[in-house]
Amino acid sequence: MASRLYETLFLLDSTKASADPEAARTTLHHLVEKQGGEILVSRPWDENRKLAYPVEKQKKGYYHILYYRLESTKQAGIESDLRIVEIVLRHLTSTIDPKWEDTLLEAARN
Repeated sequence: MASRLYETLFLLDSTKASADPEAARTTLHHLVEKQGGEILVSRPWDENRKLAYPVEKQKKGYYHILYYRLESTKQAGIESDLRIVEIVLRHLTSTIDPKWEDTLLEAARN
């Protein structure tokens, strides 16, 4: 099966993620690597941003963005695992078109 490039933006519980950002990053990496994914770029996107409305009683959120390569059949496993991780409040996953992969990864690294 062909592997694809995915971009996932995570909204994390700011109290837990701010207290130990390395543990939050490790948790996200473990979810992807458990399914056989390869992490290409991982970085905080925004810290302690005020949310437009409360999400699970949280008024602030910690955003983290992750780019990874994974077989398309295994993406459902990641989505399933994300539902039970306490630190993840919301997530949004996009599949990256192959013609934009190099440009997007270069921008994400810088």
